[in-house]
Amino acid sequence: LLREVELDPLVRPLLEQVPLWVERAQQSVAGAMPEIDIGPQCTRPYPCEFRAWCGRDEPEYGVDILPRAGKLPAKMRAEGIRDLRDVPEARLTSKPHLTVWRASRSGKAEIDANVALLTRKLPYPRSYLDFETIGPAIPIWTGTRPYQRMPVQWSCHVQDASGGLVALGALIATGDDPRRAFAESLVAAVPPDGPVIAYGASFERSVLHETADALPEFAERLHQIADRLVDLLPITRDHYYHPAMKGSWSLKAVLPTIAPDLDYANLDGVQSGQDVESVYAQIIDPATAAEKRQSLEAALVTYCARDTLALVKIVAFFEGQQVSST
Repeated sequence: LLREVELDPLVRPLLEQVPLWVERAQQSVAGAMPEIDIGPQCTRPYPCEFRAWCGRDEPEYGVDILPRAGKLPAKMRAEGIRDLRDVPEARLTSKPHLTVWRASRSGKAEIDANVALLTRKLPYPRSYLDFETIGPAIPIWTGTRPYQRMPVQWSCHVQDASGGLVALGALIATGDDPRRAFAESLVAAVPPDGPVIAYGASFERSVLHETADALPEFAERLHQIADRLVDLLPITRDHYYHPAMKGSWSLKAVLPTIAPDLDYANLDGVQSGQDVESVYAQIIDPATAAEKRQSLEAALVTYCARDTLALVKIVAFFEGQQVSST
């Protein structure tokens, strides 16, 4: 997979510039705090770790929370408007922007009660599904490529018409290529009918199709599961918003406003999908002590199960809305 390449000829011409780089860096550190306004550079091409520091004096509902707003927040800032609540209504034209603006001004959640009609129509059994994947830069398993998305874990809460709930799941951490065990355990557990509910279901759908392509013997069942996917994200985006979500409809933003007892911040060890790859690497590392491995496995299982239980709670919340009789 790797080969040595002599880089000295490329590096030597740069060596004389290093003292200059160091001097400039020292001048920057010794100088005054840069006066650079918050803007697109804070999140692109990647989030800046000092964003919270730079925004310490920002209003609670800054114009930057407007979702998918392009250059609009920067334009408003240039005009001296920093607080979303100060933006004239006429400046906003999209439905999501107006929803965020109204809720930020009122301090109250907005929910379209018709969401109850949508969720109550979902038949049983209902399967609430979530996957975790890794994408190592250096392939671990034969026949895979750099950064290839490899499914290593799934969680599924299955709910029947009486409201009964069964928690299922599998973490494939043997160190071998996880796809066969992942597919075999998944198709055996997910009911053969009923909706399969996910949040941002395009991710689960693509993982199912990719796994089906790699394992033709499971393709029919995997494609069938993909065909039954119901995406809860657009339903939530179209019908619900809480000011605490600060312009985001991510699951981690929505859940604390509906089921605060399930807040991801309450988890130990794994609190986001960004933690999964490093934790999984430790689990399959032969040098990891057995006790440590068990602790990491438990953290991953708890995290993934939290994702699917969150979906159950959100759907139940939506179903409980009072629908107008008119």
